[in-house]
Amino acid sequence: MIRRNIVIMLVCLCHLLAWANPIKELPTNQPIGVCLSGGGALGFVHIGALQALEDNGIKPHIISGCSMGSLIGAMYANGYSPQEIMDIIKEHKLYKTSHLISVRKSKRGITGLWGIIKLIEKELIPHNSFDSLSIPFYTCVTNLSTGKAAYIHQGNELAKYVCASASVPGIFESIKIDTCYYTDGGIVDNLPITPLQEQHAFIIAIDALQYPKTPTIKNTTDVLLLSVLLMNSATAQPQIQACDWYIPCRGADHYDALSFDSYKELYQIGYDAVQAYIRQQ
Repeated sequence: MIRRNIVIMLVCLCHLLAWANPIKELPTNQPIGVCLSGGGALGFVHIGALQALEDNGIKPHIISGCSMGSLIGAMYANGYSPQEIMDIIKEHKLYKTSHLISVRKSKRGITGLWGIIKLIEKELIPHNSFDSLSIPFYTCVTNLSTGKAAYIHQGNELAKYVCASASVPGIFESIKIDTCYYTDGGIVDNLPITPLQEQHAFIIAIDALQYPKTPTIKNTTDVLLLSVLLMNSATAQPQIQACDWYIPCRGADHYDALSFDSYKELYQIGYDAVQAYIRQQ
């Protein structure tokens, strides 16, 4: 009897907490902004997340993205459906590292994303212009010339800015545009909600990066990736608190930022995370 009463009390407490912190309802008179975090291969969760939002009748009026979230966000903003983005990944074998990374020496990195720049410019988004996208889109990059984040949303160098947003320093070459050098936006802002705040949008943030409950530490790469996750969790708290909907993709922490061949599984994790979040309403 005592055990049964304790269980009932715990259930009531859970219901009370859920009532005290209800999920905010979508507004009818406010633009909806979707923020897609960085995360390397883990960013494939964004494709499933966008599909789940669509399946619930939610279409963003503004999109911001960082790193892989920038690449996915740019394609979606150009009018590609989530399924079409999955088809592009399969057709161009973007789940293979060899198809993502160009083998060419660089003075500012081990390699670069020149192949992806060419693919965007020649085939995926040939107009190569922020201003011609179907949905207003912001990509977060780090401006090495100023040491600050920049949220780019205008101009005709979309491919370079999107790839600069994903150019992890020390690995990928920083990209020079005009007189400035740009690199991975995740260095300073991996969850770039700032442009959405400036547009007074209802903010839905999809976060691909979660520190694993049981981290694996076998080599230098593991240490580097875990360090990035720790830095992200430490710096992202103000952004997380400012979101109207913050949706972490739990389950993606079983993979790492180089798990490009697991794009189908990561898609499903993103889809399930958004569906589970919305069902709480």
